[in-house]
Amino acid sequence: MPQCYIIIIDRTSKENKMTNIRFSVNGYRFAHGKLPRGKGHWAFEFEGETYWFNGTYTEGKKFMAQKVKDKGLKHAFIVVGS
Repeated sequence: MPQCYIIIIDRTSKENKMTNIRFSVNGYRFAHGKLPRGKGHWAFEFEGETYWFNGTYTEGKKFMAQKVKDKGLKHAFIVVGS
């Protein structure tokens, strides 16, 4: 099953901090028969909470990447739905 990855490098601090975020699209692909893309109302499940985002899938991934960064985590696994 395909997976999507985003790597964010924060260059604003003295040392580079790399955050590895893994987006699981398996459930989405099973339910819809295709990979997530385009505009829509996206659900991202992270640490037992569901975050909703209205916009493009790419913007939604960036939104979730910021959530992970705000929590100060270096690794995250996020489940994608809609």
